[in-house]
Amino acid sequence: MRLGICTSPEKAQLVKKAGFDYYEFQVFPVHDAGEEQFGKWLDLQQLAGIKSEAMNCMLHQRYQVTGPKADLGAIKTYLEKAIPRCAKMGTETIVFGSAWSRNMPEGFSDRQKAYSQIVEYLHLASDICGEAGINIAIEPLGTPVTNIVTFVSEGNYLCHLTQRDNVRLLVDLFAVAQNHENCRECLAGYAPMLEHLHFCAFNRRYPRLDDGCNYSAFFEGAKAAGYNGRISVEATHNGDEYEDMVQAMAVFKKYLG
Repeated sequence: MRLGICTSPEKAQLVKKAGFDYYEFQVFPVHDAGEEQFGKWLDLQQLAGIKSEAMNCMLHQRYQVTGPKADLGAIKTYLEKAIPRCAKMGTETIVFGSAWSRNMPEGFSDRQKAYSQIVEYLHLASDICGEAGINIAIEPLGTPVTNIVTFVSEGNYLCHLTQRDNVRLLVDLFAVAQNHENCRECLAGYAPMLEHLHFCAFNRRYPRLDDGCNYSAFFEGAKAAGYNGRISVEATHNGDEYEDMVQAMAVFKKYLG
């Protein structure tokens, strides 16, 4: 497995120093950055010897995928600039969480139409990402933050609706816990579609050996699935950023051996 941290290019050296293989940045800042800023990020990566092999936050909240204000034309223009830049940063997987973009807006309750709109978006994104050699990982999220694509089974269903080889599934431990799903079954049961994993303590903090959490179900599920891809820590810091990374690596070593 390859292990990473969700953070910015400015922290790439810390990620590398803590023993991780990659970091996971966000797509929309990459799109919005000027050429000078984007060039600095590439330089920071090269200096650290580490890349943003995965990225999350595929869409900014100004882009709506579902409902009457969905605008695929504007999204296409956005992706055509963002995705080649992501590829330059070494990205191989982009996470489609973006609850603010995919949520059915207030007053819009046609779930079937919403699914059709998400599939249409994923076809567009699949084409653009495919040209760059990038896979998309659909991220089911907790019910407190999204009103569509919550349970892992729903994410898997959406993958099959989309029917694209580069549109796959992400399992996020925090979302699974929020939704009271069986973590081991979510991983082992949807093994063929797994592309990426997000990991944190159950309170969304960085995991530590002394945090009182038992992560056995998560790692046993990954092993039962035969998963050998990337796992990114996506969490809020407890204190010192580097110390949090070191503690997270200690948790990985305990459970992965």
